[in-house]
Amino acid sequence: MAWTLSVEDLGYLAIGCAMLGSGGGGEPHYAVTLLKAILARGAEIRIIDPSELSDDALAVNVGFVGAPITLTEKLIMDGEIVQAIAAMRGRLNAPIDALIAAEIGGFNGLVPLIAAGLTGLPVIDADGMGRAFPRSDHVTFAICGLSAVPTVVSGEGGETVVIENASTAKAEALVRALSVAMGSKCFSVDYPLSGRDVRAHAVPRTVSLARDIGRYLRDAASAPGDPFETLRAALRVRWGLSCELLFEGSITAREHDTKGGFDVGTAIVKRAGNVDDTLRIDFQNEFLVAWKDGNAVASTPDIISVLDSHTLLPITSDAIRYGQRVKVVAMSAPALMRTPRALEVVGPRAFGYDIDYRPVDTRHHAQ
Repeated sequence: MAWTLSVEDLGYLAIGCAMLGSGGGGEPHYAVTLLKAILARGAEIRIIDPSELSDDALAVNVGFVGAPITLTEKLIMDGEIVQAIAAMRGRLNAPIDALIAAEIGGFNGLVPLIAAGLTGLPVIDADGMGRAFPRSDHVTFAICGLSAVPTVVSGEGGETVVIENASTAKAEALVRALSVAMGSKCFSVDYPLSGRDVRAHAVPRTVSLARDIGRYLRDAASAPGDPFETLRAALRVRWGLSCELLFEGSITAREHDTKGGFDVGTAIVKRAGNVDDTLRIDFQNEFLVAWKDGNAVASTPDIISVLDSHTLLPITSDAIRYGQRVKVVAMSAPALMRTPRALEVVGPRAFGYDIDYRPVDTRHHAQ
């Protein structure tokens, strides 16, 4: 069930990770450029199934922290990745057996592959969210009660910070503050996990899912008939996922600000020929709630994505621009993110919205 990353996989993974990012996680195409260079140097990057880990294997959670727009403006340095993993290995005084993504969405879905190419470690076909979320304590590992510490944070200037003896919430706050201090971008290694932990608490086979979604979107865009229906059918048949079209129109406004390391704002979509028919999408790095006529038609933890109407390529929240023709879609969240315990952390109320979560697969959407 293990597989080796190829150059052909990269394009599919970039698209799939962007879709699963729900608008956040950072623009993945820069990561593709880095990975192409790493593969060209002869690196072999292996993706292994969670079932291949021994119970006592040691894995660590890796990813960049910061505002997504920063990741498009600042170069990633090999040293900040390698030094953080080496520091975690030294702190744990044990060999690290594998890497796992904090989130499969966006740029961060590809970061473990970059780290694998630099260190020779394999990447687990799983992640901690099944999508992207704004904070590092939004991972399934935290929701299930596992500790984030020790946490190692590294910056582009060579600085390395180890966080000890902190609650998971406090570790997240410290990492977020360090991210701001390090230029709104830092690399984090946290949540030391056993193989047993990974199988019990990670969202499985999401690297493979991202690769498949990329293929589906490419195939759907060139298929005869309704391309969205082609995508929808493939996700339902092959992965058992619901994907619904919420709205189609043009972007007429986007307001945003960077606050505390997050890109926060709203986007407005209007249907052609009817200026009163609009959809509003709120985001905090990721798209959190879609509103129509004052009612929430989709919300976190379901995956709200904005796709280019012609190409079906996902558009991240920081890349939304006036005049883009888009389809707004919602895909069902992983089961681990839909439990009552998870909804307390990643449901709409956790982000300050006075609404209950209604799964996309239970709704009927007027388009």
